[in-house]
Amino acid sequence: MSFFNGLKNAISKVAEDERKRQTKQSTSHVSALPPGRMKETDTIKGKDCEIPNTPGAYRHINKETGEVDYVGQTDNLRKRQQEHERNGKLDTKSQTVACKEAKADASKDDLCNTERDHIKRHNPSGNKTKGGNGRR
Repeated sequence: MSFFNGLKNAISKVAEDERKRQTKQSTSHVSALPPGRMKETDTIKGKDCEIPNTPGAYRHINKETGEVDYVGQTDNLRKRQQEHERNGKLDTKSQTVACKEAKADASKDDLCNTERDHIKRHNPSGNKTKGGNGRR
């Protein structure tokens, strides 16, 4: 009988490990951005502007030091960068904008979580909150 009890215990352990693995996967989130590098530009207006009018995430990068000054996410990348320039948060002479469109199936929460991850990773000086619009 001990052989069968040992086999039963081994099967139970494998099943428990599988449940833990699935739970861990379901609680972690996937990035709202597709894999690959962000496009960098310092042109935010006009026909030469490479920034799309779609949802996505962006970073303001200092040209001299290469450090990330600000991280954000928005429903319209181009419009948001123009707002930042008008408000004085973005100076295209000293900063570049790195941006990436969100995946087609990404939700607003996915974008907020991705922004939070980028803020944790880069620790930008311009972000006062930890991301997610400060409300999530």
